[in-house]
Amino acid sequence: GKEAEDLCQLLLEGATTSPENWPSAITYSILMRPFAQVGDCASVDNLWAQMLQRGMQPEACNLWAVLTACARARPPRPQEAAARYEAWVAAGGRADDRHVLRALRDALGDDSGRHQFHGN
Repeated sequence: GKEAEDLCQLLLEGATTSPENWPSAITYSILMRPFAQVGDCASVDNLWAQMLQRGMQPEACNLWAVLTACARARPPRPQEAAARYEAWVAAGGRADDRHVLRALRDALGDDSGRHQFHGN
């Protein structure tokens, strides 16, 4: 909730006095994880947007968080997960990351056989 988002913001504000490579995509992944696990798509998307605003390139661990949030959202968001994965691949992201593919399968649910993706 709000307290967790405030804590994330405090951690990220420390980046102005931290080494150049902090926060990293891994840092953002760590911050995204608890939101992803409870299906809080808005908070995960907010952190994704912050990465982009900082000129950072998201990594597979960040996409995992997005897809996991889509899978655990209530109701689940399979179409959003599919669209985000396709955009990731179109932008040159790794299509074969096993963690991303597992999160995608979870997000698509039992009907995953209907979808055709690059890399599957």
